[in-house]
Amino acid sequence: MAENTRSFIKKGLWIVLILFAIRCLITKPISLYNCYGFAGEAIGITLILMGLYERWLWQYSPLEKIPKIKGKYSGYIEYSYNGSFDKKKLR
Repeated sequence: MAENTRSFIKKGLWIVLILFAIRCLITKPISLYNCYGFAGEAIGITLILMGLYERWLWQYSPLEKIPKIKGKYSGYIEYSYNGSFDKKKLR
């Protein structure tokens, strides 16, 4: 599993735990039945948030250090094969 995927899953688990804890703290009295429901709510909300982040929100995240490269670029690729150099135009 890639390091980026592990990090994404780890952040998702933290979000689930935080949402679950907040939901348990604001609801009185707490019963075992309610805790199962709170866990489902926390997991559902986190899945929605992670899906939105994976699809669109990553482009606007100030917390990511990876540069956002989007758009169309043109340039040249230089490579050598058996000692001869070649240059190709990319679009």
